[in-house]
Amino acid sequence: MLALGLRQGEALGLQWPDVDLDEGTLRVRRARLRPKWAHGCDGSPGGHKHGGYCPQRRPTRPDTADTKSKAGKRGIGLPDERVTLLRKHREEQNRERLDAGPLWTEGGWLFTTPTGGPLNPRTDTTEWKRLLVILLVVKGRGGSSRRIFPGDGPAPTGGPNETGSETK
Repeated sequence: MLALGLRQGEALGLQWPDVDLDEGTLRVRRARLRPKWAHGCDGSPGGHKHGGYCPQRRPTRPDTADTKSKAGKRGIGLPDERVTLLRKHREEQNRERLDAGPLWTEGGWLFTTPTGGPLNPRTDTTEWKRLLVILLVVKGRGGSSRRIFPGDGPAPTGGPNETGSETK
């Protein structure tokens, strides 16, 4: 999705109804927000400084919001290879749904946890940075990831370029 120029929240906010694999298009309509929590305890934090660690936490922010701007709501044509990848992703997600059984939470999200819940943007960023270190592409801010894919300029020095060979 990054190769399409989507922001992290836009990619994580995608739901299957936003994608038309037969037409090869997707529609950006919303962005996934980082969850924000309040303590669910009876006024006593129970040893937890932040509400997110409270066993009875309650959400104080919705899962999604409108895109950053009106221009952010847009349709995007999908290259054939992305359509193929999304079809495979849907098949894999259907297998995960069966494996999870009654633990699966149906929300229609394109990218989910193993039990169908929406991905937490913070967890996604942590995983993304871990993968970047493994791939030796770049270490740094997650926002820079939009500039390291083909069509977005040259790969960082010492990392693989769009053909997979090392840059000098």
